[in-house]
Amino acid sequence: MKNKRRSKRVEYRLDAEVVLRDRSYRGSIENFSEVGIFKISVPDEEVVEFIPGADVTVRFKLPSDKAIDLNCNIKWLRVTTEPLSGIVYSMGMEIMNPPEEYLKFVKILHKS
Repeated sequence: MKNKRRSKRVEYRLDAEVVLRDRSYRGSIENFSEVGIFKISVPDEEVVEFIPGADVTVRFKLPSDKAIDLNCNIKWLRVTTEPLSGIVYSMGMEIMNPPEEYLKFVKILHKS
């Protein structure tokens, strides 16, 4: 099976939120690359209309405490129901025009 990814992903976890239509949902980013992230979001007991193709903002803090907003496009989505967490949205997202601070962070992750 051929790997379709344009850049290598690095596993690293940071708390984050995803913003869709002026509402934010908590979760975490599980891995990073220069052009994409994998995010797990756990909304507040309600179904959210995350759909592939939707534009969202992902907000988080780098380990340096610098706040980052990434403009992303949802490429794929998997919805599961967990006994303790409720509805869980796992999303692969493409980053649109990643900021320089973010690219530096990913470069450091690749070296460690």
